[in-house]
Amino acid sequence: MGTTYYWRVNASANGQTSPWSPVWSFTITTREIPAVPVLISPANGATGVPDRTPVVWNAVADADSYDIQVAQTPSFLGSKKTVYAYVGTSFTFVNLSEYSKTFYLRVRSRNVAGTSAWSTAWSFTCVHFGCD
Repeated sequence: MGTTYYWRVNASANGQTSPWSPVWSFTITTREIPAVPVLISPANGATGVPDRTPVVWNAVADADSYDIQVAQTPSFLGSKKTVYAYVGTSFTFVNLSEYSKTFYLRVRSRNVAGTSAWSTAWSFTCVHFGCD
């Protein structure tokens, strides 16, 4: 998946040489930033989505994990819940109904090379006691 390089240093002056430093390393990755995931469900614009309905997106080749975000506004400013570095392609938010009726959802993929852009945001409307 990449090449690892190791190095250490010492100093020399006036005929004297210091001991070697601890060994340090870095890896150059050959991986690329993964593609943007595509949301699958709940469907964009869905109404009557019960609390605890799983959010599902497609698996992205070479993604190690995903970030999932749900908010009350399409700008995602002040998002209510964000999950970082989640492994899997399905996540269930619990108690969304305590916040609002309409939610905006997006997901992005990540690996050691970086993080993709966010997916297209979808919205859905919750129908649940405490949500209506």
